[in-house]
Amino acid sequence: MGGESIKPIRKRIHVYFLMTAYSETPKLKELRKKLIDIDENNPLFTQKNTINKELSFLKNQVDFINELAVSYPEFCDSIQKYKEEIDYQINFCEVKIKTINSIIKIYNG
Repeated sequence: MGGESIKPIRKRIHVYFLMTAYSETPKLKELRKKLIDIDENNPLFTQKNTINKELSFLKNQVDFINELAVSYPEFCDSIQKYKEEIDYQINFCEVKIKTINSIIKIYNG
């Protein structure tokens, strides 16, 4: 019985420790903001660059798919289905980039 009453106390202590261990002082918050304001250090810019590379790759695929459609008309249905998948991925990447841009704009005020 004694051990059962200790568990909730340990859990509260653990949660309190986590809250204090990860709390951010105003000075730390200001330093982190200065670091993030430099584009190369901003994780959102890094994510955006990764998505832009993926988007560029997908657009190159579309160009190649169009060449294949002309060269191999017998595969036109399969090529069209694959192109639809690529178009969806392109749209999804564009949505991600717009979302990141909006978040950065709000962050910069």
